[in-house]
Amino acid sequence: PAGGVSGSLTSTGSFGSAHIADKVGIGTTTPTGSLHIQHATRPTLVISDASGDGIIDFNHSGLDPNTRARFAAPDDGAYGKDFVWLTHSAAAESGTLVERMRITRAGKVGIGTTSPKNYLHVSDGSTSNLSLSDGIIITDASNPKLVFEDTGEGTDDKVIMLNYFDETLRIMSSNDDQSSWNNAYIAVFNRDGNVGIGTS
Repeated sequence: PAGGVSGSLTSTGSFGSAHIADKVGIGTTTPTGSLHIQHATRPTLVISDASGDGIIDFNHSGLDPNTRARFAAPDDGAYGKDFVWLTHSAAAESGTLVERMRITRAGKVGIGTTSPKNYLHVSDGSTSNLSLSDGIIITDASNPKLVFEDTGEGTDDKVIMLNYFDETLRIMSSNDDQSSWNNAYIAVFNRDGNVGIGTS
């Protein structure tokens, strides 16, 4: 076609910038998405850098800033890369990207923390001073908790919580939206070793 290319094209140099009006097919003549890679056994997409961050951005062209989410693979400084997920910081047009989850080269997963201490570390963003070799860490500035919900139970009978508050570990039950307690003191374990059943 006039001004275009039909068939194969080979360049020994660089094409510079390119604009594709619709869909790109690699290994297929009928691409079904903006980019469609087809291979008989192992379709592969390679993102390469010399010593930086590999980045995939998810943009909304009608907003400013238009990048609303990002998947990145930054260097970890030890000959490896982490996987990092970021999302927009606020339910508004203005804002910045904030890291939400990270998987390190060592296989540790952090949610709400950029430096997970263990295999799974869930945090509200407060600083953790723990140094453990394994396990699950839940970090919160005032009230770390682990919530169990049985969706098959009746109304306001679904939620049991393991909660660490005011130097005590508590087993508690609440209504379904956790706005009030059914029993705040099912069992209480103080740091000094005292145990309370039905009492604080």
